[in-house]
Amino acid sequence: MKHGKPLAKPGAEFHYADTGYILLGEILERRTGNSLATAYRTLLHFNKLGLADTYLETLEPKPARAKQRAHQYLGTIDAADFDPSFDLYGGGGLVSTVDDLGQLAHAAASLAVNTSRERALESGGKAAC
Repeated sequence: MKHGKPLAKPGAEFHYADTGYILLGEILERRTGNSLATAYRTLLHFNKLGLADTYLETLEPKPARAKQRAHQYLGTIDAADFDPSFDLYGGGGLVSTVDDLGQLAHAAASLAVNTSRERALESGGKAAC
């Protein structure tokens, strides 16, 4: 580390960090050769799922039909007008609606179920229902 001291020995304590997500964002960009926004849209099938109100803040234009965002608070501080650049590149910045998130969750759950069924069938087992 170039600055600061470790908070604890590795494995001794947990402290949330976006580092893993930021690294995953970088990996997605390098592997796909696209921007993170394009990688999300392509790999997660935004168009096929109808995620018309989901976008990567500041890296994509806000959809014309997008509604006003809810205010986010950090304690008593209204963070709605914070510059979102600190929360981009895999660590956040994805703006969505409850409906779009529901579509994405449903698709992810369906994929998980179908994948586990395929694995069971490939290994000669019975498909879980």
